[in-house]
Amino acid sequence: MQYSTHFLDRLREGDESAFRKLVDTQKDRIFTLCYRILKDEDDAEDTAQEVFMKIYQSVGQFREESQLNTWIYRISMTTSFDLLRKRKRKTPWVYMSSFAGVQNNAQSRSWEETLPVVNKIHPHATLEEKERLQKLYTAIDKLPENQKSAILLHYMEGLKYDQISEVLELSVSAVESLLFRARKNLKEIL
Repeated sequence: MQYSTHFLDRLREGDESAFRKLVDTQKDRIFTLCYRILKDEDDAEDTAQEVFMKIYQSVGQFREESQLNTWIYRISMTTSFDLLRKRKRKTPWVYMSSFAGVQNNAQSRSWEETLPVVNKIHPHATLEEKERLQKLYTAIDKLPENQKSAILLHYMEGLKYDQISEVLELSVSAVESLLFRARKNLKEIL
């Protein structure tokens, strides 16, 4: 979605109706992107809210060097991957709690419960299709962060190479290389 200069000015001035419009038009996209990275509905919802808080607080610093959507994607991905990094630092406690008999919610869920977005998007998908999607998402999770980002943005968000280069702040050729390596790694994993 393209936003007018007038709309951006209203956002920068703190116009609540403009911000509400931005939230209404972007909330599903942001939630879905956060979910695809985090694989947890509650975390994705919390992260999407954090993204909108960051947007509200920093929209005055948006310099229009890229499109507003690109800037929002960058904030969403950075915020989501920051949470993943925090989780990884806390991983030993997850293992300790499982030894103590305390189940982590994410560990005790079936794979169908951990894919609410897939189930909502594909309500008529067969069990076989859902299993294939689960295998694909599991394989994507094993990719390095930059390859995972490129795959998610290109194949799941539908962004073109030049848009991905803006979000990831890389050259178009670097994006092409990332996607090539990601596809190669996915083939090996699968």
